[in-house]
Parts: sequence; structure tokens; C-alpha cells
Amino acid sequence: MGWTSSVPIFHDNITFILQPEIPHNVLSFIDDVGIKGPKDWKIVNGKPAKHPANPNICLALWEFFELLKRVLQQMKYCGGTFSGHKLVLCAPTFKILAVDTSYIVVRYYLCQCTSDNCKECCYNCFGSITLNDREARFSQPKLELYGLYQVLQALQMYLIGVRNLIIEVDARYIKGMLQNPDIQPSTSMNCWIMAILMFHFDLVHIKGTFHGPDGLL
Repeated sequence: MGWTSSVPIFHDNITFILQPEIPHNVLSFIDDVGIKGPKDWKIVNGKPAKHPANPNICLALWEFFELLKRVLQQMKYCGGTFSGHKLVLCAPTFKILAVDTSYIVVRYYLCQCTSDNCKECCYNCFGSITLNDREARFSQPKLELYGLYQVLQALQMYLIGVRNLIIEVDARYIKGMLQNPDIQPSTSMNCWIMAILMFHFDLVHIKGTFHGPDGLL
């Protein structure tokens, strides 16, 4: 980035796009844009003022989100090359994590649904995690569980706090393994299960012939 001067160029682009809002509403620092919140909270009868059309909405927050929407729309429709047309605002979409494990590598991808139809997705990342000789000798059920554990650890910065996560696997028995840990608490598989269950997700079985990560290296 420094060699090509992309950082100052990107900063100049953002400053140009948002110049109607700078500095009274927006301040830009390189690739971070700070949007100023309400200057004051209107108080009526000792309580924050409500929106006249909906008494359940705080007026100050409504005004802030109107500003936020305007700024994001300017970035979306300015014709920039950062794929603003893919932007989806305030949408409770699902995130899908698909995982497949072989004795050589763990393959996965992470995507987000663009609508209620989970077949329409914007892909976030593809990846693979190679296994060493000791891990490659695990039994297939243990491999599948270990692969899921490794992927969740690799993507935890993307997945922590996500409530509508769907994990797709082609091994149906993983669900049973998560619900029936080993009787010995020190077993390594129990540690993996505990780490996996720290995430909120629905486990979905996908047939191997339709499972996307099978095609990843």
C-alpha cells in the first residue's frame, strides 16, 4: 500500500466524495470515516424527545441515522471502485460458514446472504488449513470435528457475536458428537466441543455432491 501511495489516494477520494458533509458532520482519517452524533438530546417532560410519527423511536437517534444513511448513500453511488453497490444496510441477513475436512486439508468459505433466499450470497472469504502428519491420522469423525474447531478459531474475529450463523457440513454425525461429549473431561475432543459451542449457530447437513468447499484446494 505504501509503495503505490494507495493510502493517501484513498483518503483523497473519500474526502472528495464526502466534501458536502466535512467538517460539520463527517471527519475522514485515511480509510476511516467518523460520523458525528447528535449535538444535543431534546428533552420533553424529562425524557428524550420521540419521533412525531412513531413514539417508540428517539428523535435524536432518528436524526443521526438519517445522516448515516445519507453518508453511506453518497459513498454507495459515487462511482467508486470499492464495490459500494454490494452494500446492504440494516438487513438481518444470515451468515453461512461451509466446512469440509479431508485427511490433507480443511476447506471452508464464509458468505452472507443478500436476502431471505440463502442461495443469493456475497462471499466474504475462502480458505484452507493444512493438517500435519499427526492430525491426518485422526479418525474421520474426529477429523470432521477438529476441522470445524480449526475453522471457527481462524474466523473468530468475523463470527464472535453473530447470532444468525448457519454452519454447513457434509458429515451428519457432527451434531451428535457436539451433543454427546466424552465422559472424561480432559479429552482433547471435549476441549474442541467446548470451543465450538461458544458460538451461536445452526448446524445444517449438506450432501457431499452439493457441498461447495469440496471444490476448494
